[in-house]
Amino acid sequence: MHKTGVLNALRRDRVKQADSRYDSYNRLSNLESNKANSLFMASILVVFFANLGMLLQVSQGSRDWSILLVIGVVSTVLLLVLWAKYRRRKLICRGCGGLLTEVSRPLALNYDYLSRPGLILGGSFYSLRSQFLRRKKVWSKLTRWTRTCHHCKLLEEKHFLKYAPLQKRELERVRQAITRND
Repeated sequence: MHKTGVLNALRRDRVKQADSRYDSYNRLSNLESNKANSLFMASILVVFFANLGMLLQVSQGSRDWSILLVIGVVSTVLLLVLWAKYRRRKLICRGCGGLLTEVSRPLALNYDYLSRPGLILGGSFYSLRSQFLRRKKVWSKLTRWTRTCHHCKLLEEKHFLKYAPLQKRELERVRQAITRND
């Protein structure tokens, strides 16, 4: 097996075909519950005002500067931990409280994608991308993803783009198209 084929087989985010059954889902601008955002902002504000109160006590002479330094370092570590937890949170539906899942949607090629360096085959966009921690560029497919709640039958209007590794047959199609155009 080719070296990039082995790496592609090990990658977790395999491209799924865009499923037309999600076309009947209702669409909302945002499906995620606001509870995690509110909790994260409240905890940041608590740490900020605790630091501000400590700074006021130190500036008026009732506390020593060394305690302010210790509390500042502890609060910085606490903020980093809170941020890491927030980034790894589970996405919860605002309607039913269930988990949101990511689904592949068809990629509508527009001028933004057409202006990028790459190759268009059968309505899909392929380009050379650098892999993380590797100097070699490999062919990848641009895919469009969105969040959905299957229980509420809701689909998020906004989407995000991912470059996914190619399967063997897609890689052969890209190589054939390149040799035909040369």
